[in-house]
Amino acid sequence: MNIQISQKNSPIEYSTALNRIGGDRTFLSELLRVYLNDFSIRYSKLKNAIRKKNFFLLHKQGHELKGASANLSMPLLEQLSYQMEQAGKEKNIKKAKTTLEELYREYVRLSNFILLREITSKNCLRR
Repeated sequence: MNIQISQKNSPIEYSTALNRIGGDRTFLSELLRVYLNDFSIRYSKLKNAIRKKNFFLLHKQGHELKGASANLSMPLLEQLSYQMEQAGKEKNIKKAKTTLEELYREYVRLSNFILLREITSKNCLRR
């Protein structure tokens, strides 16, 4: 079975991220693993901040997640993180809740993309 991964509608602009770090695929894979782990921690903090209506933390976590997403060329995650940052700034709990759900969906999409990419690259090496 030959699976092709489309860059169109991808959660990450992989070639841009790869160029940004000098073309080292192994290093990019490690950075993505760190990002996924960091995202799960931030997600918990955001969930807790929403529950406690801690708008400062919503703004701060949104801002930090925006930067990490931008550095790894993930435009939708960057945009959603910006929306979370703004929800904190605007003290808009409804916007924060909606954005958190969207962030999680995009995180799952990114996780699946990375997993599929790893599987297909291992299959290519076996040939």
